[in-house]
Amino acid sequence: MNIMPDLKIQEAKLLFKKIHSNPKSYDLQINEDGITGRDDKISFRLYRTGERFAFEVTIDGLSFTNTTGEWNNAMVMLSSTIKKIEREQENLKIEQAIDKLRKYLSEEN
Repeated sequence: MNIMPDLKIQEAKLLFKKIHSNPKSYDLQINEDGITGRDDKISFRLYRTGERFAFEVTIDGLSFTNTTGEWNNAMVMLSSTIKKIEREQENLKIEQAIDKLRKYLSEEN
């Protein structure tokens, strides 16, 4: 079994702040294990491990983990951000469909 090196809490917090400040850049997903995300350089996941939560980041094929932070709060924040983005996308689809319908209705037969 490979041992994952620790991710220092300062680096973990900085990374979370970067992700949370620009969430649309990270292809965020909520799944049964927690939250995952990625961009073109890193991938990460926030997940429950026993009584704690862990924040794991993978870069260049190496994974680093931090379990010392209050990652349960981070999970809640990121979950609500993901749901907000999903609502925005759904509202945009609805607006586009209504615009198409109006255009269709305004066309001559």
